[in-house]
Amino acid sequence: MRAPGPQPYPRIPEGEKFADLLDERELVPHRHRISQEKLRKIIVEAIRSANRESSRAILEIPEKISDTKMREIFLRGGRNLFDYFRKYCGDPAASAFEYRGKSYREVAIQQFRLRTLQKEWMNSGWRYQLIAYQCTAFIRERRSAPDMDELNSNACNWEFLDYLQQSTGYDCEDVTMMVCDALAADGERMTRFSEPTDAIIEGFGGECRNYGLLDEQGRFNDARKLIHLFCTA
Repeated sequence: MRAPGPQPYPRIPEGEKFADLLDERELVPHRHRISQEKLRKIIVEAIRSANRESSRAILEIPEKISDTKMREIFLRGGRNLFDYFRKYCGDPAASAFEYRGKSYREVAIQQFRLRTLQKEWMNSGWRYQLIAYQCTAFIRERRSAPDMDELNSNACNWEFLDYLQQSTGYDCEDVTMMVCDALAADGERMTRFSEPTDAIIEGFGGECRNYGLLDEQGRFNDARKLIHLFCTA
């Protein structure tokens, strides 16, 4: 019997709950299902490739490093955090108004958390995109892979997970459980930080002082200077 051609990407109609996500009611039952062993291999390789494309951490500190070298890395990380602060302020006027009167320490902690979250999103985006494309390449020979033309590199993770459910026969929970297991099995971890160290904050504050943004108490005291900083980044 001839294998079925690619399925279109059925979406839930506007006006219904979860509109524009995968409409499972319209899916044709799978005649082929990628094996768990193969899917796990694809997931492991996708995690490694995503880590090469976009690290999940702002700072990765190798083991067996001297305190002096570690402090240098932290200070450089603080300066890089200031660059992020300049380039990704959003609305310059609203950001300047928000930060006016705040201490550089408070702003550094906020920016570190935002930067960490951004890198997590970028890494997971690469991961699920790679899993989707590799699964498609593997099953394309069976002519049972759904069409990926409607998905692009800017699709959100849920859209890629919907696509994987359609193409592999595994639902969102199945795939994410395998991803979780693969992440847990990754033994090559470097030290990661969920909060900035004092040296990172010091490096950030040093750059703020270099640009004349702080008063004697270490607070941003001039919204106009911040606007100039953001608009000339």
